[in-house]
Amino acid sequence: MTDEQMEKAMRYVARAMIADHVNPNDVGSVVKWMILNPLPARAAYEAEVDQQDEIEKQARITALQDEINRLEGRTR
Repeated sequence: MTDEQMEKAMRYVARAMIADHVNPNDVGSVVKWMILNPLPARAAYEAEVDQQDEIEKQARITALQDEINRLEGRTR
């Protein structure tokens, strides 16, 4: 597994744990969650991570454009 693939797997797990409200400081909860929620096939979670990354990127672009417009005194 490459570093990039490992990073995508970690982002997938982190997002899923946040969505499920898992306390990362509680090792027992993390282990239980990981047992109950094994990683799907690599292609599936990588596609999901890529899609979510793109959504977050577009949201940041929109927020920055809104801020630029606000600073320039324009509104959408």
